[in-house]
Amino acid sequence: MVWFDSKQIRWSMDWMHWLGNKLAPLCAWAKNNVNRIRSVCRRMSVRGPEPVRLEMLRATQIASADTLWKIVNNLADLEQWHPLVTGTNAPRGQQAKPGLIYRTMSRYLPLSTQVFVERVLPGELLSMRLFPLPGLQERVTYRIISTLCGTCVLYSITLSGWLSPFAWPVVKPQVIKVATALVEAAELETTGQWREKNSLQKSRSLRSHQRKDIFE
Repeated sequence: MVWFDSKQIRWSMDWMHWLGNKLAPLCAWAKNNVNRIRSVCRRMSVRGPEPVRLEMLRATQIASADTLWKIVNNLADLEQWHPLVTGTNAPRGQQAKPGLIYRTMSRYLPLSTQVFVERVLPGELLSMRLFPLPGLQERVTYRIISTLCGTCVLYSITLSGWLSPFAWPVVKPQVIKVATALVEAAELETTGQWREKNSLQKSRSLRSHQRKDIFE
């Protein structure tokens, strides 16, 4: 059995009293800021960085909802208007349907990207997931809304994965142009200038042969 004299006991009690006085303000601050502490802990958890999300809304009074959907749903001709796509292996006339998997060539990545069509509401909604690299995933959604004043396109993109903070500065300059490019393409299609601007009849056969070489 260990015996403590009165001096040791008194010193221990004084030390505990001093420590309690020092920690009291910290405990009071923590009690009043529980939500802030929890949010910081969530950010520092092992889930990785928070997903990056961007939404762009564009309206048009020239193009109809059917024209916009026709362009979005034509997966084989994405490179004609999409700022981020330079090619696709989708066959001519291929339309989006849930479960469809195809590949595209990106402007910012010299590799083909796998695309999975997640959800389709004909004439209204198209949702896809892209897998450019291990550690990076994209979710892209096109929503077409008809109003009394015209037609609106809501384009949203979400980047997730540990590479998302590094990839976002690279793709953002082109991402912010997607909705505008889609509306402009639909307006040109409506006014009959789409084929003249892109020279589709002359370049379709050439791109079809190049498409096979790129994705083989």
